[in-house]
Amino acid sequence: MGPFVSVGQLEDDLMARKPTYEELEQRVKELENKADERKCSSKQIERVNYLKEELLSSGSFGEKLKLITDAVVEIFDADFCRVWITRPGDMCHSGCLHAEVTKGPHVCRYRERCLHLMASSGRYTHVDGAHGRVPFGCYKIGRVASGDDPKFVTNDVTSDPRVHDHDWARSLGLISFAGYRLLSADGTPIGVFALFSKYAIAPNDDALLEGLANTTAQVAQTAMAENALRESRRRYKELWDNAPVAYHMLDADGIVRQVNRTEIDMLGYTREEMVGKPIFEFILPEQKKDAEERFRLKLAGENISKQDDRVYVKKDGSKIHVSIDDVVDHDSDGKVLGIRTTMVDISEQKLAEEVLKESSEKIKLFAYSVSHDLKSPSTGIYGLAKRLHKHYSDVLDEKATAYCDQILKAAEKIAELVELINVFISTKETPLSLEPVKLKEILQTVRDEFSTQLNIRQIKWLQPENAPEIKADRLSIIRILRNLVDNALKYGGDDLSEIQIGYESSDEFHIISVFNDGAGIKMEDHEEIFGLFWRDETAKGIEGTGLGLTIVKEVAEQHGGEVWVESDPEKGPTFHISIPRHL
Repeated sequence: MGPFVSVGQLEDDLMARKPTYEELEQRVKELENKADERKCSSKQIERVNYLKEELLSSGSFGEKLKLITDAVVEIFDADFCRVWITRPGDMCHSGCLHAEVTKGPHVCRYRERCLHLMASSGRYTHVDGAHGRVPFGCYKIGRVASGDDPKFVTNDVTSDPRVHDHDWARSLGLISFAGYRLLSADGTPIGVFALFSKYAIAPNDDALLEGLANTTAQVAQTAMAENALRESRRRYKELWDNAPVAYHMLDADGIVRQVNRTEIDMLGYTREEMVGKPIFEFILPEQKKDAEERFRLKLAGENISKQDDRVYVKKDGSKIHVSIDDVVDHDSDGKVLGIRTTMVDISEQKLAEEVLKESSEKIKLFAYSVSHDLKSPSTGIYGLAKRLHKHYSDVLDEKATAYCDQILKAAEKIAELVELINVFISTKETPLSLEPVKLKEILQTVRDEFSTQLNIRQIKWLQPENAPEIKADRLSIIRILRNLVDNALKYGGDDLSEIQIGYESSDEFHIISVFNDGAGIKMEDHEEIFGLFWRDETAKGIEGTGLGLTIVKEVAEQHGGEVWVESDPEKGPTFHISIPRHL
């Protein structure tokens, strides 16, 4: 049996364990406060979630930031809330007070990175003024953006040394401040989210605010991406519309889906008059069938040229010659979508070609006339002079014999000119007979033809050891080399000691070169020398017709190539002839 406890002792013990009334009242209040905090926190979370849903709806970047700052003031009973976004400084030379600071901790050092105030709610709703622009690293906002800590939270703004204006905070009754760095996906600072409040910021509030800062950063990134996309589209449209060439896009049926302003201005139609119509409606009727067929072949992937010359009919009924360049458009799976076309007005070029063709015809007729009118008389003169020289030389005195010799030489020169004119006409009219040509054999043929002169004048002849086989017109290549070697021998002068034939190739051309170390050619004559009947002033007294290089140019162009010369008066000339590899 245990020790006896009196009723009095038991009563005393119970009274000792019983809490005082004040203690119970305090505990009840604590429980009520915790319940209120949970209830408040629950409402805050609910309101924050609602805000996030609101931010998913359409609206401008500025409108969404204002939604956030308004909501923060409401949800957290903040005195005011603001959001700054990082952009290049735009007021550095137009009144920004921070730009004028030259010493101390708040000097603006990063003009390309400035915090622009974009939204403000609560006590302050303006976005201009002293805080409209804040330099990176300056004041508490700038330090939040660029300092070591991505956030700054204090419940003692009247004495915290990081807050620079304690008197201002005290005068407004402010207690707390929270600032959060806004970061992009790659960790780049893109702004600051901050608020001041007359109430302490609890840990739960801090967590919710940090979450809202992350939401704000996402809104900012999305807006930046959308702005960049809009700017890209704007620039693309500007480039598209103001491109120096006409441009349209066709679907697989040849329907115009897009057309730029350059083409609209070129043809005189409105965009509405072209979009949705077959492109073939704007082409000269006589070319429509061919255009449709080539469009079909290009879409089918046939190996045809993507470039064509076309005649389009403008809105006023006039015609315009254009050069088009087509590119077949595919989607990511390789499916044909249509064709993208650029067009360049070549009307002036066509007009020049017509004028050139007309001039060429006149030259050809003139050449025919000269050849015809000179051939018979020159033959007669030559025959009579030769007969006179042969049968009557014994009765002619020395002076008459000399005259007779001069007549013979002049007649021979006329005959040579007639022959070259005939060659020139033949070159322009005779189609090429393309065949495999062994360049080494051609060079040997030409060398043999001039061997006597080369030996007498002791001129060195150099040619490539392994000259290849090319596809060309055999007689034309011989004619080119013969004329260039003949030119070297005629105009090289007494200093001529070497003629060198060279060969090289590119992806597209065989390039044959003929160099001689004789007299050079002035730079201003490099184009002129290929003209019809062109003769240099230094060529007086040298036999020639002025047709040799013209024939070389004609032959090269007939093959689809070019001829050009490199030289200066102090060096011998090198003539280059390009012949396409894929004839």
